Amino acid sequence: MNIEDIFCLIDEEDAISFLQSMIRINSVNPPGNEHQMAVLIKERIEKAGLTAITDTIDDNRTNLIVRRKGDQRHSNNQKKNLVFSGHFDTVPAGSETWKRDPWSAEIDKNKLYGRGASDMKSGVSAMILALEYIHRSGLQLDGDLSFLGTVGEEVDGLGARKAMEAGWIDDASAIVIGEPTNNKVTIAHKGVLWVEVTIRGNSAHAGWPDKGVNAILAMHKLISELEKMELSAHEILGNSTINLGMIHGGTAPNMVADYCKLTIDVRTVPGQDHDKVVLQVKNILSSISDIMKVSYEVRVLNNMLCVGTSKNDDFIKLSSNVQYNYLNEVPELTGANYYTDASLFTIKKKNTPILIFGPGDPALAHQPNEWVDMRKYMEAIRYYIALAVNYLGVSSDGQ
Repeated sequence: MNIEDIFCLIDEEDAISFLQSMIRINSVNPPGNEHQMAVLIKERIEKAGLTAITDTIDDNRTNLIVRRKGDQRHSNNQKKNLVFSGHFDTVPAGSETWKRDPWSAEIDKNKLYGRGASDMKSGVSAMILALEYIHRSGLQLDGDLSFLGTVGEEVDGLGARKAMEAGWIDDASAIVIGEPTNNKVTIAHKGVLWVEVTIRGNSAHAGWPDKGVNAILAMHKLISELEKMELSAHEILGNSTINLGMIHGGTAPNMVADYCKLTIDVRTVPGQDHDKVVLQVKNILSSISDIMKVSYEVRVLNNMLCVGTSKNDDFIKLSSNVQYNYLNEVPELTGANYYTDASLFTIKKKNTPILIFGPGDPALAHQPNEWVDMRKYMEAIRYYIALAVNYLGVSSDGQ
């Protein structure tokens, strides 16, 4: 049994039907409702002879992990464990009218439509099927092959946090995230840091502004300094960015503003320390406070680390070779501006190579009339199969 033989086990009609069944599950977050996704996968994978472990985190919210054991003769510190990972939740369908029911999973001209088609139920489905087909083939791999499905990625990373707390992927030697990349080998994504700054001054009558301390004016000074902040750069992701996303202040036009609140979005790149970014903001505020006698508060609302694996990493080189050898495509190493569950995995798995690869189109994520190309979807199944076999290797016992 070789990789091409496993490809022959792929049932395209069944694979498409399985993806349609996922899209027809409304797992919009908030509130979540991912439990039925876990049930669907558990039932399918157990029919194939594998065991799925679930963890119900909250009402109707369930994480899931599947592990296919490899050759048991290795000691634990030698055996590889390749982890496929994807999230079960989607963003809402939105207020804009769709041309098709977002839960119908309708197919038209080789495009399967529905919320989550690209982001990222097609990736989840392809990963599950790759694991299933390898298992059905009877091929004995030299290491473990796992799938981790999580809740809550679209909002707060709840599922990934719980999975890490449970130690579900502590022994992962490489991780593949099935987010939409148009089946391109993606080796990095930006991090995100949301910082909320509140500045408080003293109110006064607008006719005597010198009697007060204007918090808006103090915030203006902060913004001017933020615009001068030196940005970091990455060879694939480009520059880090700062976006002034929300601002509110003052009580009335005829009053000196006694408070002002600003929320900034910083998109970071590998090599950039989030704690140092927050410290830079605090240092600027401290200087402004000394001069203007304002008080301030800094809160971190969102903190997702950037992810980057070297293009010279052996797993990344292998991932590129698999694309060339089995999809007949010249590899193009790319980066992503979105963040993934890998932001949380990398806290404990700093030296573990992480690949982002999925059949969806990132330009369609969170958009109305979201769809995935069925050819890309079938390619992804083959890619995941070939990657797993090439990375883990085949046991000397074969089947």
